[in-house]
Amino acid sequence: MGYEISLGLAWDELEQISHSGKYGVRLLDEDYLVFVSLRKVLQKTSGQEAEEMRAVLILHFLLGIKKHGFFPTGEWISFRQLEGGPVFWPAFEENSLVPLARGFQECPEGLIANLVQRLGSKVIQGGDVAVEVAAFPKILVRMIFWKGDSDLSPAVTMLFDKGLIGIYSTEDVTVMLDLVSQQSLRI
Repeated sequence: MGYEISLGLAWDELEQISHSGKYGVRLLDEDYLVFVSLRKVLQKTSGQEAEEMRAVLILHFLLGIKKHGFFPTGEWISFRQLEGGPVFWPAFEENSLVPLARGFQECPEGLIANLVQRLGSKVIQGGDVAVEVAAFPKILVRMIFWKGDSDLSPAVTMLFDKGLIGIYSTEDVTVMLDLVSQQSLRI
């Protein structure tokens, strides 16, 4: 899946509005350096170029912050509440939520330990267990897990502050939540 067009457009726009040639951004458990004039997003520790999907998320994050700022509303919403969310819900559920629910069912302690130790999540109240992970600085994702029982399958809900729609499109939120899901399962 190519991100060439998204990357090109994001770089063009960032070059126009940027007052700095270099930015540092943390995405989950990794620090990145963004070099605007070189059009490169590099992992800070290894110096390797970021995967295209991560680069797009980082560039769109910077653009959103620079253009609009991020102002948390305190209102937590789910993917389904986004514009177009109901249309894309089945694919989002299958790609992001079902694997998380399975992972929680198979190894709840390992999944939560991974979230807390590797991704720096904090345990909060909710469901059978819930965590809050910083996808980006100040941009939190809440994951609420239910173990299920003989009548109900295990389930997970991912929530984020409604203010995120001020800087991210529905597609960007989808990619960000999918990345959070994938990284949560890397035990």
